[in-house]
Amino acid sequence: MFTGDGVGPVRMFFLSGLMVWLAHCGPYQYDQFPAPSLNPPWLANPRIDGLQETVVPPVLRDFRHYRLGVLEFHCPHHIPEVSYPVTRVFYRNLLERNLFREIVRIPVTYYDLEHALRVSREYRVDLLLLGEVPYFLDSGTAGKSGVQVELKLVEVDTKRTLWYLSDAISATPRPIIDLWVTETRPKPTPSIYTLVDSLADRMLAHLEKAAEAIPDGKQMLRMEWQPTGVR
Repeated sequence: MFTGDGVGPVRMFFLSGLMVWLAHCGPYQYDQFPAPSLNPPWLANPRIDGLQETVVPPVLRDFRHYRLGVLEFHCPHHIPEVSYPVTRVFYRNLLERNLFREIVRIPVTYYDLEHALRVSREYRVDLLLLGEVPYFLDSGTAGKSGVQVELKLVEVDTKRTLWYLSDAISATPRPIIDLWVTETRPKPTPSIYTLVDSLADRMLAHLEKAAEAIPDGKQMLRMEWQPTGVR
């Protein structure tokens, strides 16, 4: 690129100018080794993606005055151990929202609707919240993680589906980019249960909107959401 006797000074001047520019063009991080490194948010923050939500309009009946039963979520056969923590996250979120007159946790993993109705009889609930986890990938905080959840609100007496929602969320770490004199240091991805908590919050927010729309005779339509990160 440069030739002649002025190669050394020119190169030093160029490198000095580049370092000054990098020092003012973006945020550096000092809390991870090696430091400092250039970490603007668009290079450091993990990418959060999601799927389009599918909403079935509820019947025009206010279901907030009913007694709800929550069974253990149905999970893939090779990871049955995730059923309890995922169910617990959604159950806690339900209690915080106070959407039903009473919420009863039923410590049984259901296999189909008939099985769910049979095991819930002794609890005398009016509605059942059935959850299924078709997809669950936990790669720690260094790789891609994601989860998909399907929720169904069923009336026990009639076996009718009052509300249904399928949603998914995933997080992918940014790649390390070599900037010659420094490099980016991508932030770790959220833990899988941080993603589950974010998903539960968004999904149950739609259930809350459905409950609020029923007294006014409004119908829920197909909706889309834009991922803005996890809370």
